[in-house]
Amino acid sequence: MLGRHRGFIKHLKEAVPGVLTVHCVIHRQNLVAKNISGRLHDSLNTVIRAVNTIKARALNSRLFRQPCADNNEEFEQLLLHTEVRWLSKGNCLRRFYSLLSTVVEYFQDLDDSVSLELINIKADIAYLSDILMKFNEVNLQLINFVNLIKVKSTVLAVISKLELYKRMSS
Repeated sequence: MLGRHRGFIKHLKEAVPGVLTVHCVIHRQNLVAKNISGRLHDSLNTVIRAVNTIKARALNSRLFRQPCADNNEEFEQLLLHTEVRWLSKGNCLRRFYSLLSTVVEYFQDLDDSVSLELINIKADIAYLSDILMKFNEVNLQLINFVNLIKVKSTVLAVISKLELYKRMSS
């Protein structure tokens, strides 16, 4: 519908050649989040596979609640990740990381290799959780903006923060 080759944008540019079009800023960030490094992508897939193992069957989900209750966790269930909703990854990872010790304990009985893999990628999970939650915060701010200047200033502020984080970690 909005495609630049066959959609509305193409017809608009034919009618008004000098028009400036901008793809939704939120969707651009979502596309960038899909192109993460190989190591982080593998870590994210491991988390998604673990969540899906627990959430796929009602029995597994009920069995997971017991260790959460025993460990006095804040939450008793994981959030299911979906590709359709862009807030899903950050929220799913935040909940997963807060329950990581319980998840590792749960998988020690079920599949010890997954448990060991989760322990090995704990730092990756923490990093992904933090960075995707920052993207979620920015996206929620951008939803309310109707002014392109405010959107640009918000995005530039995020970029400068990321550059600062990068300098601090070096």
